[in-house]
Amino acid sequence: MPRSRSPRSTVTLPEPADRAWIRCAMEPVVHGVRFLDWACGRAGFAPRTAVWTEQSSTAVRMAAAGVGVCAAPAHIVRGAVGEDCVLFTPDPSWRRPPAVHGRTESTGAAAAFVDLLRAR
Repeated sequence: MPRSRSPRSTVTLPEPADRAWIRCAMEPVVHGVRFLDWACGRAGFAPRTAVWTEQSSTAVRMAAAGVGVCAAPAHIVRGAVGEDCVLFTPDPSWRRPPAVHGRTESTGAAAAFVDLLRAR
């Protein structure tokens, strides 16, 4: 959301519970439900969807224009609108586990990367 709507640089997820949300069609699915539904449900509310968009960067720009709030990775937010926005921090934080898929066995740098992921 635009910084003008909050004096702080971060807010917790329940704070904008009454606001309209801009949703991205490519939103990941967590435990069988879309990420925002899952995260907001854990925070005690259901998001009110204002609009769906295909691109995360479009959702961020719409939020910056005041259409609603959106959930997007911080690097997309900063890349789309710079520092003039408020970041939501889900508590506890959520990170998607890495996954690797290939049609053939990995070689070279790709194999080294797969080995690195497996070691974690």
